[in-house]
Amino acid sequence: MLGHDLRNPLASISAGARILDRSVQTDKEHQVIAMMQTTVMRMAGLIDNVLDLARGRLGGGIGLDRDAAKPLEPVLMGTVDELRLASPGRVIEAEFKIGRTVNCDRSRIGQLLSNLLGNALTHGASNR
Repeated sequence: MLGHDLRNPLASISAGARILDRSVQTDKEHQVIAMMQTTVMRMAGLIDNVLDLARGRLGGGIGLDRDAAKPLEPVLMGTVDELRLASPGRVIEAEFKIGRTVNCDRSRIGQLLSNLLGNALTHGASNR
């Protein structure tokens, strides 16, 4: 039930972003809409994680979507870009040099980075 209650408004936000994307006039507007869509996908993943947690507590376990064939860096940079957009007064420096494939669940690694970086932005010194 919770999944449906959260997914329906999220679907409305996604549809609204797609409609707005049709009338963008600048690169900045397109970038903001793209970031909104990325955030919608991440939020949908978070909803899935909440449902996974409920299943895990009921003994069903939590599934992973591991795939070494797809690169990890775009997920990490997307997460950083999303937090840069959400925290315009803060400087977030990021550099990733992953020279080989990583067999991991990229969305969960992105979620991990988002949690760590979000905590740093919330609880860290704003002048650093």
